[in-house]
Amino acid sequence: MGHFHEILIDWHHRLSMGFLLSSVPTFLLTTAITAPFGRHAPTEASEMKWWHGPLVDAKLSWMAFELPNLLWSYYCYNHFNSLIGIHHSVGRGVSLNALLLGLFVAHYVNRAIIYPLRMNEGSAK
Repeated sequence: MGHFHEILIDWHHRLSMGFLLSSVPTFLLTTAITAPFGRHAPTEASEMKWWHGPLVDAKLSWMAFELPNLLWSYYCYNHFNSLIGIHHSVGRGVSLNALLLGLFVAHYVNRAIIYPLRMNEGSAK
């Protein structure tokens, strides 16, 4: 597990640095451009810019954006539980990792599945 663990740490470090470095240009870009969704969505086709792309249903886009977190949790639970120790309980009952993962999954079931199905039909963009 030593070599694999070092690879995971290196991969995590590189990914973290990439996200950190990409945050600066992302911040600068989003202060200059208003994203065309929600209350900022254009109401007429003439207001659309070429970089806005097509309008997508709000429920579908919300689910497509949030569902990967839920799917990734399932994948990690099934493939990495021996590495992160989900099943190693502290004392009696459920381990703290399993409890936190359960809370995260419950939150994302609500956020990725239940909320989009309950969204207001007026949220068309």
